[in-house]
Amino acid sequence: MTLGEASRSSMHVTAHSANMRCCRPMRVMCVHGWRTSPSIMEFQTAELRKRLPGLEFHFMAGHMKESEACDPTIATLFEGPYYAHWGLHQSESEQTANIKKAVHDALEFIKKNGPFQCVIGFSQVKYED
Repeated sequence: MTLGEASRSSMHVTAHSANMRCCRPMRVMCVHGWRTSPSIMEFQTAELRKRLPGLEFHFMAGHMKESEACDPTIATLFEGPYYAHWGLHQSESEQTANIKKAVHDALEFIKKNGPFQCVIGFSQVKYED
């Protein structure tokens, strides 16, 4: 194969790959924060999704149902249920088990809904005043 043939072949593959990408939208996995929900994260990412219309956004729910929202303001704006991916006020062994469950659930979500080219996540952090 000459250099010219190799170059044309490479351009064909690149063009073919680009064409494949344009036909299948980029997929984004969205992971909500502590004591929120997929619907809250949909609201939080509304402007981003509006500005990136060619992307597919998939929202994963945490496996732990929570009775309260992360913040009183969130509770007034959004009805539950609220979810968490692991518990903050648990023993170390319970936290470890729930973190393992969260990782397992994320991998299952990826198998079912992926592949994903991007992940957006809100932190699961609680701060004290």
